[in-house]
Amino acid sequence: MSAWASAIDNLTWQQDIPCIVAAGNLPLDSRIGLTRLSVREHLNENRIYPDYLLEDSCRIANPAQSFQPLTIGSIPLNSYHALPYSSIGQKDQPSPF
Repeated sequence: MSAWASAIDNLTWQQDIPCIVAAGNLPLDSRIGLTRLSVREHLNENRIYPDYLLEDSCRIANPAQSFQPLTIGSIPLNSYHALPYSSIGQKDQPSPF
């Protein structure tokens, strides 16, 4: 667990306050650390959206692995395709936001 996640755990426990964190977002252009690739880097490697969201470099981001807070992420329950409208996210895949 990261120092950031640990600090959030301590604060939520000691102060008895609710905390909500995002499961993670990918940066558009710049890499985070050595392993968290940007969207552009995934696309440059010829990885197709949303397939690259299942790569190890897209796993739950810091500090979402902390124990105490509520971690929010989403997976679409369904897809919609009726021209001219279509959902961006596909059923049972990581959401595009």
